[in-house]
Amino acid sequence: MESSTSVNAGYKKSEATKKRILNAAYKQFATYGFHGASLRDIATLCGISHPGIRHHFPTKEDLFIEVLRERDARVETLMKEHIAERGMSIDVAIEITRHNMTTPGLLELFTATAAQAGNPKHPAHDYFVQRYEQIHAMYVEYLKLAKAQGQTRPDLDPDRAASLLMAVLDGLQIQWMLIPDKTEMDALFEESLRSILE
Repeated sequence: MESSTSVNAGYKKSEATKKRILNAAYKQFATYGFHGASLRDIATLCGISHPGIRHHFPTKEDLFIEVLRERDARVETLMKEHIAERGMSIDVAIEITRHNMTTPGLLELFTATAAQAGNPKHPAHDYFVQRYEQIHAMYVEYLKLAKAQGQTRPDLDPDRAASLLMAVLDGLQIQWMLIPDKTEMDALFEESLRSILE
């Protein structure tokens, strides 16, 4: 019978391997996009076999969804760090937008996949529905805090403002990808933020 120590060691090793795969995939998807990145290249980058990747992530789509979750986690961590350092302010949202601009491959993938995932049969449909609900709830929470601190206009409806801000950012991301030379995404988002919140 396998001891609990060996089971825990095996679990930790498996989780460490998944983390290596995820970090390598994050870099590849961010740089080359979904179609440009390959599981074989990701396997080479993290030093494991191609079948080894498929053991943890059976399809490229499965791995991509986990990369999107990782991206969300990193952005949320960044947001919390900024708030801890500077307090709640519009600058926090601008910094997050600038961070997203450093990973154009992931941004392109996210936007394209979000549109396709409107189909309930799409493998990422449930992920995107849950993600939008979670992001909306997070925006509402932060907007309520900002309102309580007097950083928004007194009559602001955090729920409606959250929906508007998400729509503005999604639209700006599409414009930035299509015509980057003519779209100052961070500046335009800041202008939109101020017009909606102040």
